[in-house]
Amino acid sequence: MRTRHLSWLASIPAAGAMILTFAPPVAAAPETYDYLGRFYDLISDDDPPEGTFTRDMRLTGSFTVASPLEPDETYDFSNNGADNDLLLAISFDNGRARISRGNDFVDGFTLTTDSARNISSWSIFLDEFPIGEPQVIIETRSSRAPWDETSISVLVAPTTFRSDTAEVRGAGPGTWTLVPEPSSASLAGLGLLALAAIGRGRGS
Repeated sequence: MRTRHLSWLASIPAAGAMILTFAPPVAAAPETYDYLGRFYDLISDDDPPEGTFTRDMRLTGSFTVASPLEPDETYDFSNNGADNDLLLAISFDNGRARISRGNDFVDGFTLTTDSARNISSWSIFLDEFPIGEPQVIIETRSSRAPWDETSISVLVAPTTFRSDTAEVRGAGPGTWTLVPEPSSASLAGLGLLALAAIGRGRGS
């Protein structure tokens, strides 16, 4: 009886081997980083453009690169930057307008990673000139230099060139978060299936 009761333990190596056998080979996969800015604390409003920024708005965004960022490395994803071909997607929203790859100019996008591959410093400048609509300018930096703010969003009305502006001056820079890879979630699912199978064997 004791041998039968503990027989489920023998299935653990087999289940592990099954996961390794059917798991796809690990390859360099795209990585996506999400950005969450601080709330705006300095707002300037004009008319036009229609609408206004508010203090409960902030800059949010994300970008995707073709392969994982390397540790202690500097990248230039700008339009003419050395690493622009690695930039698969980019999208930023200032609370009133969105700029995404395909309708924007990535005038400036540089970042540096630390030894753990975290984004330690960055400078991003995006602008868009939609016909008949306000020009959209979005900028975020890890440092206040040279203009004493870490984030600025501007909407410029066509023909009149009047503008609405929202800035972050009193708070520090926003934060970046690496989005978990779908492959990791798939492997976790396989592990749960294997544990369920083991549980059924243990109950028999």
